[in-house]
Amino acid sequence: MNLGILRYPINTEEKNLDKLMKYLSIALLKSKRIKEGLKYQYFDYNDYVEDQFETNLIKQIDDQITNETLDLCFTQIIDLANNRIYGYDVNVYSHEIDISSQYFYIIASKRNLLEKLEKYLIKQSFKALNEIVKKTQKYVRLSLSVSANTLKLNEFNRFIFGLYEQYQIPYHLVDFVFLMKDGTLSDFQKSKELNEAGISIGVDQLNYTLETYTNFYHITDRPRSFSERYLSLLSHQKAFFDTHKIGVVFYNVSDKNEQKKLLELGIKYIKNQKTDQVLKLNQIIDIINEST
Repeated sequence: MNLGILRYPINTEEKNLDKLMKYLSIALLKSKRIKEGLKYQYFDYNDYVEDQFETNLIKQIDDQITNETLDLCFTQIIDLANNRIYGYDVNVYSHEIDISSQYFYIIASKRNLLEKLEKYLIKQSFKALNEIVKKTQKYVRLSLSVSANTLKLNEFNRFIFGLYEQYQIPYHLVDFVFLMKDGTLSDFQKSKELNEAGISIGVDQLNYTLETYTNFYHITDRPRSFSERYLSLLSHQKAFFDTHKIGVVFYNVSDKNEQKKLLELGIKYIKNQKTDQVLKLNQIIDIINEST
């Protein structure tokens, strides 16, 4: 059972019944996010202010998805072994909404818009890759992170295969990274069909690397330190990954000494979204054309 509790008139002296019911619904919704123990939440007016902000924000995001005006941004994934670009991690951004790329997904998840947002990201990424090929005559590799909630949609695989066919993109050029913290093995098993077609599959949860159709493990959380103990653990994991031909992508490691330690272990792919330059589509096209 979940409870939203309003202490009247301690929390508010509001007289409007509709407003009071709104306050209670906000407290109830917040109680549903409590994972353990007694699931109740007292209303706090700051929650109402946050709710109004999020309501306006999610409407803007939804409108931009509908109008296809929500843009893409690209972060380089670097191969440390040769200091070259392995590919580009893709996210959404907006000129009109001043929030970080990651906050788009956080707010969309809270407001039941995540699947729509991620399907938009995927489709626009295929369109962008098609445009890159037309304007440069070259292919680049894209990496798309997708939640377990979107993966479990009945039509997900059909949707993905349809985009490959529509935009004539080779299967190996788009990597999918499935974020499985809130997913199940049954959800993840849907990706086997994609992998069998030649699509690279990555995960952010270690236990899913046991599945034979996993190609990459994405270490998204930085350790507290690159201690000898941590590096020893990583070394043993890397031996398992090498045996089963699983690559590793390490996130947010900009320190040169830390990068050197990773490279010594054979971990060569890094992504630094917090420190690296985030590029727009036209910038990537210019970079490719200037390098030829």
